[in-house]
Amino acid sequence: LPPEELWVDSGRLQKRVVAQDVSWQERLVVLTDNSVFLARMDTRRVGESIPLSEIESVTKAKADDLTSMNNAAQEVPKRERGSFEIRRSKSFLSRSTSPTGNSMVFEIKTSRDGHFNGRTYSLRCESEEDCDDWVQKIIRLRRDAVDREEAANKKSQIVEYWHQLQGLCYRIFHSAFIKWSMSLLVALNFVVAIAEAERVPEIESYEWWYFYHAEIVFTTAFSIELMLNMIGHWFKPFWEDRWSVFDFVVVLCSIIVIPLSDLPGFAILRLFRVFRVMRLFRMMKPLRVLIRALAASVVPVLNAFAILSIITCLYAVMGVQLFGEGTPDRFDRFSNAFFTMVQVCTGDGWAEAVARPMWHQHSGSQVSFFFVSYILIAGTFLLNIVVAVLLDEFISSVEKDKQTPIEEARMALEEEFFKDESPLDPLVSTLTQYTSNEDLDKQIQDIFELLDWRGKGSVSFLELHNGLRRLPFEPPIMLTSDDFEQITLQYKLCQASGEVDSAAFTTIMRMQLRRFVQKYLNLKCMEGSQDNTWMILSLKQMLLGTDLGGGGG
Repeated sequence: LPPEELWVDSGRLQKRVVAQDVSWQERLVVLTDNSVFLARMDTRRVGESIPLSEIESVTKAKADDLTSMNNAAQEVPKRERGSFEIRRSKSFLSRSTSPTGNSMVFEIKTSRDGHFNGRTYSLRCESEEDCDDWVQKIIRLRRDAVDREEAANKKSQIVEYWHQLQGLCYRIFHSAFIKWSMSLLVALNFVVAIAEAERVPEIESYEWWYFYHAEIVFTTAFSIELMLNMIGHWFKPFWEDRWSVFDFVVVLCSIIVIPLSDLPGFAILRLFRVFRVMRLFRMMKPLRVLIRALAASVVPVLNAFAILSIITCLYAVMGVQLFGEGTPDRFDRFSNAFFTMVQVCTGDGWAEAVARPMWHQHSGSQVSFFFVSYILIAGTFLLNIVVAVLLDEFISSVEKDKQTPIEEARMALEEEFFKDESPLDPLVSTLTQYTSNEDLDKQIQDIFELLDWRGKGSVSFLELHNGLRRLPFEPPIMLTSDDFEQITLQYKLCQASGEVDSAAFTTIMRMQLRRFVQKYLNLKCMEGSQDNTWMILSLKQMLLGTDLGGGGG
C-alpha cells in the first residue's frame, strides 16, 4: 500500500468473490488521488490496484443484477467425482437480494480499454449511508484524475508539437539554401553599408530612404534566421555558442536602432550593423578555422606583449630620468615617454624624428646606446618573439582542426570494431606481454587457479562467471551463457559434465588472444597508424608458434 499520508480515505468493505462458491470477503479499501487499492486485511497486501482514470462508472447495485449473478453462479453444471459444486451461502442470498442488502452494495466498472478489460468489482458497505459516501468520493476522485490526465495529455501534446517545431527549425536553419542565402545577404549588407558610408546621405533625402528601407529588409531577414536558430537550438545549446550570442547582440542592436536612430545616444548602435560581415566567419569553414586559430593564439601573444610592455615601460622611465630636461616635448613625463618608445618600437621615423634631434641637447653616444639597445631588444628580438608565438599557436590550432575529423573517423572505426568485442578482452589484454609459450601457459594457468579456487581441476559456467566477476577489473567482466557457449565452440571444449578443465581453458585463452591481436592489428592497419606495437606483437605470436592448441611448436 502507498504511504498513509497519501490516503484520501480508507475502510473495511466486503468484496464479492466468485471462486468455487460466491462469497463476500473482507478487504481494506484505500482511496488515493490516483487509484483504488483493495488489500487483504491479514497481510495488507494489495490484490487489485484500479487506476481512477480507468474507472468507467461507479453505481449502486440493483437487486435484479445481484440475483442474476447469483443464479448464473448457481447454474454451473455439477461434475463427477473430483469436481466441485458451486456452493452458495444462504445468508448471502437472502441479504444481497433483499432491498436492504442491495442498498449497501456498489459496483466499480472498469474500462474495456484498460488493464482490467472491463471487469466489474462489487463492494458491500455496512450501511446505506456509507455506500452513498463511497460512491460520491470515488466519482469525485475519478473526475479529478481524468481532468489531470487530460491536462497531462494536452501538455504532452504541446511538448510534442514544440519538439516537432524545433526539429523543423533545426533542419531549415542548417539547410544549404539558408546557409548560402544568409551568406549572400551578409555580403550584400556589407556592400550597402560601404555605399552608405561613401555617400553619407542627408536625413530624409531620397538616398537616405533607400538605405533605410534596405536596412529594414536586412534586419527582418536576419531576425527570421535568428529565430530559426534559437528555436532549433533551444535553449542551452544556443547560449553556449558564442557565434549565436554574437548574432543575437547584433540583431538586437539593429532592431533597436531602426526606430530610435535619430535620438541622441542611439546613433552609436548603428556601428553594430557593420559587424554583420563577421557572420561570414561562421558560415565559411576556411574563415572559421582562421578565427579559431587567432582566438587560440590570444593568451600566448598577450604573454609576449606583456614582456614587451614591461621593457617599454622600463625604457620610458629611463628616458624621463635621462632626457626629461633637454627634451620636454618627448620625455617630460611617463605618458609622453611611453608613447615615444612605442613610436620607436614601430620604426616610424625614430632616427630622423626622435633620436638625431636629441644629439644637440644630450650626449650622442648616450642617445645612440639608449635607442639602439631598445630597438635591438624590443623592435628586433621581442617583436619577433610575438610573431613566432602567434605563428606557432596558429599552426598548432590549424593542425588540431585538421585532426578533428580524422580523430572522429578513428573513433567511429574503433566503435565499429568493438561491436563484436569479447567479454574476455580485458583479461586477454594482460597476456600480451608474454615472452615465450611457456610463459604464456604459466600466465594462463595462474588465471585458471584463481578461477578454480576449490582446486578440483575444472570449472563450471557458474564458477567461471563468478570467478571472472571477482577479478580486479573495472567494470567487472560479465560472462553470459551465450558467451560461454561461443568461447567453448558450442561446448566442444567442455567435459561431459559441462565443465572446462585446465587444458581446455588454455585453448580458450589462446584462441581469444589470437582473435584479440588480429582485431587490433586490422584496426591499426585501417587507421594507417605508425604505431608498430601490434605489428610486433603479431610477429612475436607467429615466431613463438602461438596457435589454437596448447604449447609451443
